[in-house]
Amino acid sequence: MKKSLSFLALTFLILTGLLNISNKLIICSLIYTCMAMIANALVYLYGKRKSIQVLIVSLMAWMLLSWKISYFIHGVFIPLMMPGSFISVLISIYVGTSLFHALKTRYNFHISNLIAACIASIIDSAVVVGIVLSPKFSTSKLVSILCRDLMFKFGYATMVGVCILLAAYLYGRFFCQSILLQDSLEPKQLDEAYAEVQ
Repeated sequence: MKKSLSFLALTFLILTGLLNISNKLIICSLIYTCMAMIANALVYLYGKRKSIQVLIVSLMAWMLLSWKISYFIHGVFIPLMMPGSFISVLISIYVGTSLFHALKTRYNFHISNLIAACIASIIDSAVVVGIVLSPKFSTSKLVSILCRDLMFKFGYATMVGVCILLAAYLYGRFFCQSILLQDSLEPKQLDEAYAEVQ
């Protein structure tokens, strides 16, 4: 269990560093969606407290490392982009993981994960567009950025959710079925079943 915690925490830390490496909306949306999904997986496997600890450590480390990096969108310097994006991730993923934690007892992992990721995406996009970008762009440009950002994030959340659902279905269908088959057969019958498959 500690290995998977370390792997998820390291992946989250790397994604946090990659978050502002590109000014392409499609790439930033993908990275953010993966971060939200990993945070939900941490809540599911290790609890909300552990997930929030990983989130805060990762964001604080990268905020300190990238504080003075200049960020440009369409040639326009955005002075608050680095700290603003990290703060919006902190707020949105905290809300998303809290929502996921509340929903996981009512719904299965897949539905809870998708709902929490979509709500977190809305909060993240609204904070970045409303606070960080609003002084630099017109209202029509802000609405365009917000709509495209949400479209990308919802699309990625849906695709990742479908992949997780498909992987869980295939795992349950084939791996668990083979274990049940092995448990229900006598050794001689098990050898015959293997011979038929081969």
